[in-house]
Amino acid sequence: MSCPLIAGGLGSRLLEHISEWAHAKGFQSITLSTFRDVLWNGPFYRKHGFRDLEEDKWTAYMSELRATEVRHGLRVEARVLMRRDLINARLA
Repeated sequence: MSCPLIAGGLGSRLLEHISEWAHAKGFQSITLSTFRDVLWNGPFYRKHGFRDLEEDKWTAYMSELRATEVRHGLRVEARVLMRRDLINARLA
Protein backbone atom coordinates (compact mmCIF):
# COMPACT_ATOMS: atom_id res chain seq x y z
CA MET A 1 0.00 0.00 0.00
CA SER A 2 1.19 3.52 -0.65
CA CYS A 3 -0.58 5.27 2.22
CA PRO A 4 1.99 7.39 4.11
CA LEU A 5 0.35 6.56 7.45
CA ILE A 6 0.94 2.85 6.89
CA ALA A 7 4.46 3.28 5.61
CA GLY A 8 5.24 5.74 8.42
CA GLY A 9 4.54 3.25 11.21
CA LEU A 10 1.72 5.20 12.83
CA GLY A 11 -0.25 2.04 13.63
CA SER A 12 2.78 0.41 15.26
CA ARG A 13 3.44 3.50 17.36
CA LEU A 14 -0.20 3.68 18.45
CA LEU A 15 -0.17 0.01 19.50
CA GLU A 16 3.02 0.49 21.48
CA HIS A 17 1.66 3.62 23.15
CA ILE A 18 -1.56 1.93 24.29
CA SER A 19 0.39 -1.16 25.39
CA GLU A 20 2.74 0.96 27.49
CA TRP A 21 -0.20 2.91 28.96
CA ALA A 22 -2.12 -0.27 29.82
CA HIS A 23 0.99 -1.87 31.33
CA ALA A 24 1.64 1.23 33.48
CA LYS A 25 -1.99 1.08 34.68
CA GLY A 26 -1.51 -2.53 35.75
CA PHE A 27 -3.42 -4.27 32.98
CA GLN A 28 -2.16 -7.77 32.20
CA SER A 29 -3.27 -7.79 28.57
CA ILE A 30 -5.06 -5.85 25.87
CA THR A 31 -7.59 -7.28 23.45
CA LEU A 32 -9.06 -6.23 20.16
CA SER A 33 -11.69 -7.37 17.70
CA THR A 34 -10.90 -7.09 14.02
CA PHE A 35 -11.78 -8.49 10.63
CA ARG A 36 -10.29 -11.90 9.97
CA ASP A 37 -10.51 -11.60 6.19
CA VAL A 38 -8.53 -8.35 5.79
CA LEU A 39 -5.20 -9.73 4.62
CA TRP A 40 -2.91 -7.40 6.55
CA ASN A 41 -4.80 -7.30 9.91
CA GLY A 42 -3.73 -10.66 11.35
CA PRO A 43 -0.07 -10.47 10.32
CA PHE A 44 0.21 -6.86 11.55
CA TYR A 45 -1.25 -7.60 14.97
CA ARG A 46 0.69 -10.87 15.34
CA LYS A 47 3.90 -8.97 14.59
CA HIS A 48 3.02 -6.86 17.64
CA GLY A 49 2.49 -9.81 19.97
CA PHE A 50 -1.24 -10.42 19.54
CA ARG A 51 -2.59 -13.93 19.17
CA ASP A 52 -6.00 -15.23 18.13
CA LEU A 53 -8.18 -15.90 21.13
CA GLU A 54 -10.31 -19.03 21.03
CA GLU A 55 -13.89 -18.67 22.26
CA ASP A 56 -13.27 -20.78 25.38
CA LYS A 57 -10.77 -18.08 26.50
CA TRP A 58 -13.22 -15.17 26.11
CA THR A 59 -14.35 -13.14 29.10
CA ALA A 60 -18.01 -12.27 29.60
CA TYR A 61 -17.27 -8.82 28.15
CA MET A 62 -15.82 -10.37 24.98
CA SER A 63 -18.95 -12.46 24.53
CA GLU A 64 -21.05 -9.30 24.95
CA LEU A 65 -18.85 -7.51 22.42
CA ARG A 66 -19.37 -10.31 19.90
CA ALA A 67 -23.15 -10.13 20.46
CA THR A 68 -23.02 -6.37 19.88
CA GLU A 69 -21.09 -6.89 16.65
CA VAL A 70 -23.79 -9.31 15.49
CA ARG A 71 -26.55 -6.83 16.39
CA HIS A 72 -24.77 -4.25 14.24
CA GLY A 73 -24.77 -6.63 11.29
CA LEU A 74 -21.16 -7.81 11.36
CA ARG A 75 -20.59 -11.39 10.22
CA VAL A 76 -19.25 -13.44 13.15
CA GLU A 77 -17.21 -15.68 10.86
CA ALA A 78 -15.39 -12.59 9.55
CA ARG A 79 -14.32 -11.43 13.02
CA VAL A 80 -11.50 -12.50 15.32
CA LEU A 81 -10.71 -11.52 18.89
CA MET A 82 -7.01 -11.12 19.61
CA ARG A 83 -5.03 -10.62 22.82
CA ARG A 84 -1.59 -9.26 23.62
CA ASP A 85 -0.22 -10.25 27.01
CA LEU A 86 1.57 -7.40 28.73
CA ILE A 87 3.08 -9.28 31.66
CA ASN A 88 6.73 -10.02 30.80
CA ALA A 89 6.14 -8.44 27.38
CA ARG A 90 8.93 -6.54 25.74
CA LEU A 91 7.48 -3.08 25.29
CA ALA A 92 9.19 -0.34 23.29
